[in-house]
Amino acid sequence: MPRFRTIAPDYPSSVGSCAELVDGFVAVLDAEGIDRAHVIGQSAGGMYAELLSRRVPDRVRSLTLSSTGLYGPEDVDRLRMRVETTLATPWLETQEAIRTALRSTWQDSDEAEFWIEQVVTATDAAGSVGCRQFVSSSSRARRECR
Repeated sequence: MPRFRTIAPDYPSSVGSCAELVDGFVAVLDAEGIDRAHVIGQSAGGMYAELLSRRVPDRVRSLTLSSTGLYGPEDVDRLRMRVETTLATPWLETQEAIRTALRSTWQDSDEAEFWIEQVVTATDAAGSVGCRQFVSSSSRARRECR
């Protein structure tokens, strides 16, 4: 009998929050009868893997993060300028910029257009208002963490 199994859940398109996604991961562990797991998170999956480890630390035997981004203090001014530019750009132009960037990144993928529209649809859920709320909450979180 194999010592380990690999389970690679995909993100459903209907998830409304990070908390819902993590709840889904916990449900997968429950459904598979897994008490403790070695969890690996790639890219944005690293953030979700970390959230899972915080939500149910007793269920995570080990945590491996791969290709996750981390911004340091040297990035703050550049990112602030990028956010200000994004907020000043009309929303339809912002969505088209998202499509263009993702087409460039995923140019060799047969499923690129499907996933690009999933991303654009997700941005529509909150639109520029959600972007402003995110920036506001991120700024508040940065101040509280200092």
